[in-house]
Amino acid sequence: MGLGKDVAYEYAQIYDDSNVIMNVTFMKQKLFTKSAFKVALTCPRQLYYYGDESYANQNNDDSFLMALAEGGFQVGELAKIYYDVDDANDIKEKDYQSSINVTNERLKLSDVNIAEAAFRYKDCFVRVDILKKTGTDIELVEVKAKSWTEEDSFLNKKGEVASGIREYLYDVAFQKWVVVNALKDLYPNKKFKVKAFLMMADKGKVADVDGMNQCFRIVKDKNNRSKIERTADAEYLRNAAHVLTPFDVDEICDMIIKGETGEQDKVMGNTFVPFINAMSQHYCNRTKAETEIGSKCFSCPFYTTDETPSELKDGYKECWKEMAGFKDEDFKKPLVKDLWGAYIKRNKFIVEEKYFLEDLSEDDFKQSEESEGLHHVERKLLQIALATNNDNMMRPFKPNLKDGTYIDVEGLRKEMSGWVYPLHMIDFETTSVALPFYKGLHPYEQVAFQFSHHIIEKNGTIKHIGQYLNTKKGFFPNFEFIRELKRQLENDNGSVFRYSNHENTILRCIYEQLYKSEECDKKALMDFIDTITHKDEHVGERD
Repeated sequence: MGLGKDVAYEYAQIYDDSNVIMNVTFMKQKLFTKSAFKVALTCPRQLYYYGDESYANQNNDDSFLMALAEGGFQVGELAKIYYDVDDANDIKEKDYQSSINVTNERLKLSDVNIAEAAFRYKDCFVRVDILKKTGTDIELVEVKAKSWTEEDSFLNKKGEVASGIREYLYDVAFQKWVVVNALKDLYPNKKFKVKAFLMMADKGKVADVDGMNQCFRIVKDKNNRSKIERTADAEYLRNAAHVLTPFDVDEICDMIIKGETGEQDKVMGNTFVPFINAMSQHYCNRTKAETEIGSKCFSCPFYTTDETPSELKDGYKECWKEMAGFKDEDFKKPLVKDLWGAYIKRNKFIVEEKYFLEDLSEDDFKQSEESEGLHHVERKLLQIALATNNDNMMRPFKPNLKDGTYIDVEGLRKEMSGWVYPLHMIDFETTSVALPFYKGLHPYEQVAFQFSHHIIEKNGTIKHIGQYLNTKKGFFPNFEFIRELKRQLENDNGSVFRYSNHENTILRCIYEQLYKSEECDKKALMDFIDTITHKDEHVGERD
């Protein structure tokens, strides 16, 4: 059986006449870590597969890339700069006991800031992103690339932890519970006061320097593995405006730990601490937790593909076989998870044991109003009919079906009657990152650095008519971007087609940036944006 990731080790040396002849590593036991806790929140059953490397895990391959895309590594490194964590207090020991030992040594100092401080309580183990110790006062800081502001609320009107922040707050609460209890065990005669913070990219803050993001770069170590490294001048960010804010979440963490937030039974089937105790037992003892299949199963990462090594097992299929009686051939059928626009209904279908598209009928959907063109319910019924080759269900759509493709000919003709040639096709490339590239930007503020522009003539001729690409390092491109787009589009009254609604969002964001700017031509540029976008309520919208 393969070993999971969360395994503690003990070390020993074998002697012969006082000479060391062998170093031996003994596996002691698995520990319930932050990662395992997160898996348990997603699905307790997945803990069994997560803890065994003989099961395929699709998340293994892209964990670094996912964190990189979210800005997590850069944000973590910047937090160390903000808290002045030196290399001696950045705990890099990989095995659990060594990292705990080093942490305990650092905690002997009266005042110290530690990165990756390690704590164990019972079978639970955590590494704290930043731990600030001042005497017996301890600040526990979990660092996330998520955006937040002081105006955002951690609780909804029902007294529940808001779903968009729940995963992060549960994470911090789990760490606080472990740290508080570990300190009680380690120092029974001391009373430490532990206060929890969640440090996030603060969208209310503005960068006052250029190049913040570029201070943290991807490099390869000696084993050709990617990692984040600070540039030599990154330390100057300590004195720049802080775009990360440690939000005080101590009170809500205490509520979570005490089981006082309203969502816990719905989310965990229990309150917080009993859930931790139960899940840690399942995980460390390698037992499967009882759970029900549901729409969550469709995002399970423990499945195999054609590229998966043949020796790895498929946990996803194992669950469906055990709990729904699936056979191998059932996995080849179109499932309800494949149905367009029916995410909310998936659990209902599964409870009713309707696992396949062939199990669904018109009675499973209700068309509440008339619509022009294909109603969203009709769209689902058409998909079911085509996927299952159901002739009766397909009959209403046959007049507009050709070779398995549905075309609303009359609706398309009506839409096309309003087009003005030449047709302009625009497609943008943009970025928004936690640590701004440019002075004056908020975290996650949009930067548009490239567009392509094609036209379609009335005779069907397609031409690549123009483009824009910012190649100037350290240059904020958005206003030059919109000037060039205006120059290319203002020569005729042709209809403008966007690749998706993303282009509309970006143009409205640039509108807001122009509104706040001192650009001499901002009114003309804003008027141009109004002509090619749908207006939404936003800051700077004029009467």
